[in-house]
Amino acid sequence: MKRQRTLQVALVLVGVFYSFWGYLLFDDLWHSQWLNGDNDVLPMFLSLNMVLGVFLLLAVKQPAKHRSLIAYGAWSSLAHGFTMSIQSAEAAAHGIHRNAGMIVPGTL
Repeated sequence: MKRQRTLQVALVLVGVFYSFWGYLLFDDLWHSQWLNGDNDVLPMFLSLNMVLGVFLLLAVKQPAKHRSLIAYGAWSSLAHGFTMSIQSAEAAAHGIHRNAGMIVPGTL
């Protein structure tokens, strides 16, 4: 019982965090900030994770029935963090310093 409650709390926290990215997506699209530079990946990334956050919030009531969704959320976040770590290491090896504001969310 305690394990399921802990899972539900984690789902709410991650779901709310990812769903909040909807605000960032709306702001980014509303002001067309992605057109100003080479950051056209950000709206796609935000939309994917925003939708994942909404579905994680829907999975809170019965986590056992939504195990594959929860597993996808966990594994995709780990894969993303791993990919960002490799890219950061390669950038550092080539003398390119990445923005610290992008490294922290990448590890999440």
